[in-house]
Amino acid sequence: MRQLKVVTFDDAMAVGWSMYRILKLVQKSDKQKHRYVLEMHRNAVLVRKVINSFIRQSMAVFSESTNFKEGIPVLSRGSDQDFDFFYLVLQWPASYCDTKKSCCFPTPGKPEADFGVHGLWPNYNNGSYPANCNTTKLYDESKVFLTYALKICVQYQGLFLYRGLFTHQIQDLIPAMQKYWPSLNCPSSNGTNFWSHEWDKHGTCTVLDQHSYFKAVLILRKKSNLLQALTSAGIKPDNGLYSLDSIKKAIKNGTGLDAAVECNKDACGHDQLYQVYLCVDKSASELINCPVLPKKQCTTVVEFPAF
Repeated sequence: MRQLKVVTFDDAMAVGWSMYRILKLVQKSDKQKHRYVLEMHRNAVLVRKVINSFIRQSMAVFSESTNFKEGIPVLSRGSDQDFDFFYLVLQWPASYCDTKKSCCFPTPGKPEADFGVHGLWPNYNNGSYPANCNTTKLYDESKVFLTYALKICVQYQGLFLYRGLFTHQIQDLIPAMQKYWPSLNCPSSNGTNFWSHEWDKHGTCTVLDQHSYFKAVLILRKKSNLLQALTSAGIKPDNGLYSLDSIKKAIKNGTGLDAAVECNKDACGHDQLYQVYLCVDKSASELINCPVLPKKQCTTVVEFPAF
C-alpha cells in the first residue's frame, strides 16, 4: 500500500477550533464578527488542506482493495483472493418442497413462484472450492459498512461535516433477501441462519464485505432472469415434462451462457428441475461463461413442478 501524508493532531485541532469559532460567530457583535471573519479567512487554507487530505486518505485506503461499479465494490486487479470464479446457484422452490422431506415456508410467508438464491460460491478452475476462510468475518446483520468518503456541506453560517465514512447496515437488504433468498428448511425461519451459513462458508472467502456480497447476489439473480428465459421458450412451471436439452437451450438463449442443471427426486421418485448453476467473474459483478461446469445428474426428461 502506498504511503499517505498523515494529517497531524495539531492540524485537526486547528480545524476544530476554527469550526468552533464559526459556530460562535452568530452570537457576536458586528465588530467581533469582522475580526472573526478575518481570522477565519487566514485559517481557510488550512481548513481546506486538512479536509482534502482526510478525504484523499480515506479514498486511497479504500481504493487499495476496491473499485466501484453499479454500487457494488469491484475487486481490484491483482487481488490476492484465492479462487477463480463464482457459481451463482439458483433454486426452484417447488422442487425443494416436492420431496419426501417436504419443506416449511419462511415466517414472512410463502415465497414467490420464481427462482430463489441458494448461494454465490467461490470456486477453482479444477472443480474444487475454498470454504470457511475467515472466522473473524462471521455473519452480522447489524454490521456497518464503508460506503463513501466524508461529504461536506457548505452553508451560509459555516462549514458543517454531516456524514461520516460508515453508514447503513445490512438490514436495508433484508426485505429483498427474504423475498429472493428465502429459507425453505424446517422449522420455519426468517432466513437468518441460511444467510449466515452462506456467508460464513462462502462469503468469507472473498474480499467483499457482507453488504457488498449480499447486494451483488441480489443483482446477479435479477440479471439472470431465469424464469423469463424458460417461459419464453414455452417451459413453464405447470407440472409438465420437458427435455433436459430444451431447458439448457432456453437458459442459453435467455442469458447467452451455458448453465449446469441439477435435478432432485419428487415424492414419487421422478426427476425434477431443482437448481441452475451460472458462473460469475471474481468481481461478483458479471455473469460469464463457466470455466468448468459442475457435473449434475438428471434424466433426459424432467418435471418442472408448479409452486
